Amino acid sequence: MDLSRPAALLSYFGTFALLVVLWLTYHRMMTGPYKPLRIDLFLSFGYLALVSLFPYAMYSMTRGRESAVTTRAAIAEYAILFALMMGFAAVVTLRNLRRGWWTLDAEDRALNWTRFVRMCVLCVMMGSAVAIDLTLGPTASAFVFLSIIVAIRIVRLRAKEPPSASALRIEALTRSS
Repeated sequence: MDLSRPAALLSYFGTFALLVVLWLTYHRMMTGPYKPLRIDLFLSFGYLALVSLFPYAMYSMTRGRESAVTTRAAIAEYAILFALMMGFAAVVTLRNLRRGWWTLDAEDRALNWTRFVRMCVLCVMMGSAVAIDLTLGPTASAFVFLSIIVAIRIVRLRAKEPPSASALRIEALTRSS
């Protein structure tokens, strides 16, 4: 580790903190009142495979770059990786919410719903940041990255109540199973 480059050091510890958050997300995905099915395990292994690539993406962003194109490519790699992870996590979280609907209390349903919406917002915004960077340039993309903070705050304020079981297409038969 090169201590003469504070940005690299900050990037390293920032990525470590993000890995901790991603591990906690995985832990929440895999705990609940249900038995994971094969598809859940497949999705969670996909999620973990993407998490394992995160340190590589951090390295790509912090190593010496030859041009602005490689810098943009490294940032795009990081954002796409994060968007894909949030996509996998959102699918598993929604599946968990639907299967555990009848065993979760109202507070846990609301918490899981808020997590699901937050993951969807992160997935869409990170993917959008890359698309915007490719079309409109890095300044517009930076605005999207900064607006993520506002979007997550709005999710916390607005996405407190999950939709009804019928809106989530949860059958009454799952109540007995």
